[in-house]
Amino acid sequence: MLTRTMCLLLSFETRISRRGFWLGIGLLSIFALATIWIVGTFALPYWEPHVISGVAMLVLLYPSLAVGVKRLHDRNKSAFPWAFIYFGPQVLTHVTQFFNWGWEPWTQFPLGPQGVMIMQPTNTLTWVLAALSVAALVAAFIELGFMKGSDGENRYGRTPESMREGDFVCAT
Repeated sequence: MLTRTMCLLLSFETRISRRGFWLGIGLLSIFALATIWIVGTFALPYWEPHVISGVAMLVLLYPSLAVGVKRLHDRNKSAFPWAFIYFGPQVLTHVTQFFNWGWEPWTQFPLGPQGVMIMQPTNTLTWVLAALSVAALVAAFIELGFMKGSDGENRYGRTPESMREGDFVCAT
């Protein structure tokens, strides 16, 4: 079970079903909240709130891409250019937030440590970037979370449903 979860979050090989995608998103959401809580609790007196968000994003970038790319593989799509289209705006948003370029604290992060804030865009460029990020996120969730994968074997492997527990192996 642990090996399969590690493969889900750390490997870019093979395919995952919609169920696997939502499992990965759920795990990553739990990790994101835990990271924000832990980093926010211990680092808030020393770091600005946007840095805490940036650290959480950096910690979760690789596993988020791994889950998304495997789901793209199930849809018989290459990671390039789709991963850039779906994930690029979010990465750029977090980078601009991290360096505090056009963002300011808006409201308290729900369930977060006192002082960890949700950031708000402050100029036209960051508003456009925020809107683009939301649009890309919605498009990614529709395609990756709700649309059926390709039937049968494709260039990325067998269908996730046809793989037994022992067949799911991480690439080394």
